[in-house]
Amino acid sequence: MKSDFVLSLEYIKSKNENALELFYSGIKSEQTRRSMEGNLKMFIVIAWLM
Repeated sequence: MKSDFVLSLEYIKSKNENALELFYSGIKSEQTRRSMEGNLKMFIVIAWLM
C-alpha cells in the first residue's frame, strides 16, 4: 500500500503555546476537569516510571 503522506520541515511549525493550558482550555466542565487532571497525573507518573 503506497501512502501519499509526505512530511517535510515546511509542514512543521514551532508553537509557543503551553500544552497544559491548551489541555485545560478544552475542558469546560469542572467535574470533567478534575477527572481528566487525575488521569493526566497518573499517565505522567506511569510514563516517568517506565
